[in-house]
Amino acid sequence: RGGWVKVPATWIAHLANEAWFLNDAGVLCKPRDLAIATKITLALYDDPAKFAAGLIDADADSQFARVLGMKVNPPASELVQAIERHRDEGGDTNQADTLKLYRALAGHCPQGSATPSPDAHVGDMTVSMLRPKFGVSRSRRGLIAPCVTTNPDTEWYPPTGVYSGKDIFHRRRPFVITDRSLAPLWNALNVGAPTLADCIRELEELALAPHAPENDAVLIDIYRHMDKLLEKVS
Repeated sequence: RGGWVKVPATWIAHLANEAWFLNDAGVLCKPRDLAIATKITLALYDDPAKFAAGLIDADADSQFARVLGMKVNPPASELVQAIERHRDEGGDTNQADTLKLYRALAGHCPQGSATPSPDAHVGDMTVSMLRPKFGVSRSRRGLIAPCVTTNPDTEWYPPTGVYSGKDIFHRRRPFVITDRSLAPLWNALNVGAPTLADCIRELEELALAPHAPENDAVLIDIYRHMDKLLEKVS
């Protein structure tokens, strides 16, 4: 009472491996088989049976959770490595699992709507450490998978090879998907909407091609976007 009591390691191991802790489905489970519900683990696991009942984000760093071996937030660096493995192993076949990795990584990112500073923390990384991992050259494959873009082909893009916002180019160029849970990641990677220069380049390409009625909608969207950009400048 009023102090720490030493608990034998064998007793702790027994607690971690016996089914006595309720999950969110009301079933008794082994604590080491359960995760604590946080923004990140909720992105990784979608089965209520995976989560420990009554434990929330504030409990993720508790000694109780660590001692019992409960699953807490995987570090951002591990999530980046997992995305790299998906790409290098020809991943994106299981798009649901790939998408979970991005949502979990976004949970580590600063949650504001603005582009964070390079020294802002992304879990155990910083923004300046994260961006090179995703790729800096348009000519090399990055870590943005096809399943999180509007171009569902086999191409993996660097942040400089995609745009955010409405797909004003109508799949002529890749845009990241609009998903509120992923927005913090796109902000951290500095994925932005098309600039005036981007729009002009696209208009020049359209002008060189024979007229096609389906391009009329593309032109309208580009002109509307340029109008908004010019309003900000004036």
